[in-house]
Amino acid sequence: MKARILVLLLIVGIGFLNSCNNDDDDSSQEKSINGTWYLTNIRGGLGSMNNDYSIGDVKWTFDQTNSILIVENKIGNSNSFYLHSGTYSFNIVENEETQIFFIDNNN
Repeated sequence: MKARILVLLLIVGIGFLNSCNNDDDDSSQEKSINGTWYLTNIRGGLGSMNNDYSIGDVKWTFDQTNSILIVENKIGNSNSFYLHSGTYSFNIVENEETQIFFIDNNN
């Protein structure tokens, strides 16, 4: 009886494994930075920074068609790491395996 159950489980298991399909292939999807992005956390750096933010504290809106970034920064501008509120130009330079993101010609 145990052998029959084991064989049945084995057959069902093989059936499940063979019926799996990896439909997560995102190579057909266009990758874009277009849209609105929110800063929620910054970690790392020499000072072991770990800061959490609420959605809306820092908002980036990318218009890839016109290469414009609009920044709305409500947390302050005392740290040089953060972009001040305003409008910036941006571009993405691609080479073989790397993409470099430039804001106002600074990477």
